[in-house]
Amino acid sequence: MAFKNNKTSPKESELGKLPPQAPELEKSILSCILNESDTFDIVIRILRPECFYVKQYELIYKAICELSQEEKPFDVLSVVNQCKRNESIEEIGGQYALTMIYSSFTSSTSVEYHSYIVLDMFIKREMIQLFTENVSLLYKDSTDILDVYTAVYDRLEDMFSGFDEKMVHHIDSTIDRALNEIESYASGKQSSYVKCGDRLFDNVVYTSPGQIISIAASRSAGKTRYLIKLIRGFCMNNNPEDVAFCWWSMEDPDTKIIRAFASTATGLDDSQMQSKGYKLSTQQKEAITKEMRAFSKYDIDIINEQDSMSSISRRFSRFVKKRPDKICFLVIDNIMLVEDLYNNTGQNQTSIEDKVAGTIRKIMNKTSNGGHRVVIIFLHHMTKEMESKLNAEEAYRPKLSHMKGSSRFADICSAIVLLNKPSMHKDLIKKHSVLPDIQCVNSDGSKIYVKRELLLQNLMLAEVAKNRDGEMADDNVAVARYIVDFKTMKFNELITSK
Repeated sequence: MAFKNNKTSPKESELGKLPPQAPELEKSILSCILNESDTFDIVIRILRPECFYVKQYELIYKAICELSQEEKPFDVLSVVNQCKRNESIEEIGGQYALTMIYSSFTSSTSVEYHSYIVLDMFIKREMIQLFTENVSLLYKDSTDILDVYTAVYDRLEDMFSGFDEKMVHHIDSTIDRALNEIESYASGKQSSYVKCGDRLFDNVVYTSPGQIISIAASRSAGKTRYLIKLIRGFCMNNNPEDVAFCWWSMEDPDTKIIRAFASTATGLDDSQMQSKGYKLSTQQKEAITKEMRAFSKYDIDIINEQDSMSSISRRFSRFVKKRPDKICFLVIDNIMLVEDLYNNTGQNQTSIEDKVAGTIRKIMNKTSNGGHRVVIIFLHHMTKEMESKLNAEEAYRPKLSHMKGSSRFADICSAIVLLNKPSMHKDLIKKHSVLPDIQCVNSDGSKIYVKRELLLQNLMLAEVAKNRDGEMADDNVAVARYIVDFKTMKFNELITSK
């Protein structure tokens, strides 16, 4: 069987988004095989090693396949020894990593379903590679779409020629769906991504249906304010008939959120709009009313209550069914406040966190398989390690390893945006106060030197985590620096002169 190595799929920066992948399902499949060897017979009919996106998981599955061919058992120790023979033991993370995969086992009842999802992700990556290689043809009016169809079918039939009839039927179905999507995008009948008006989200995250996005930061770093800015952007930059938001706000009341929406346009902060030590003029009242009424045309349900993930799943399912033609956003602020976690009294915390993360993934799978276009955004906290002195050398820069709780929250995400507010760290401000001023570029193109200390006191940094190991992408692409005024919800991206 002539499989192409999926690791040659387009780089994220070339497409503006992460390749299709389901690493948490890949891990679950391996855990099932290691715990219940009979499940391998199910998986091997569907997946080959090349289908795994995570290199570590590909190597582990390859070792299992080799042991099976030799009619040897594939328990943890046998797989470890096979990886040693293959000289891949370090790449898989050693015996400890394999033991952790083994111990994460919950149930094998969905292993076939999960295998098909992993296969779908692989096929999509291969199709992306096909179209990336021939993208110039798609921009030419003379290109015959049938030629593209034929090229895709011929290439994929050759790649998957070793599959049985059931698998070929499944692959054909996946190809048909993908090609229909491409044709819909090209004709303008369907948008492949949702514009936000924010450079980071439009050019790096590239928000699209099927994505699970997390925004993570320390407490009081401005996560909710940043989220409101983004949702406002999604509203302002899309037709009201195209997007809908089901928003669980477990900290702020809906009235406060609406006032924050109005702050950007009116220049009035929350306390002023509530007449706290401030008298509103007639003109200001009219401006507030106009701005708030403008957002009444957008389809936004704000739910001010703590809920369990099962309840969120049920309510969101009803939400999307009523809006079959819209891109529906599920927004959770924040994930650690869902009832399952907040009211946990004695159960294993990691197990509950894994269950919550698994439910988020199930919501996405269920709605997507039902033909709905869904984006999930959830807010998350960072651990105290991010703010420790050990991280001071890196200017308290957040990493994926600082995300609170189970690693499953990071695993299920297509993209993770990490926020940092330097003004929270007084020692950092003091350290930079003696350094040279920074040359900044004004909106009119003129340049001005600004004290570094002043910038840090009003700065928010947003970084897109592109990998699973905590490394960030190129700072020039995946980092946005905002000068913020949280009171009036002003986020102006800072541009410095090199």
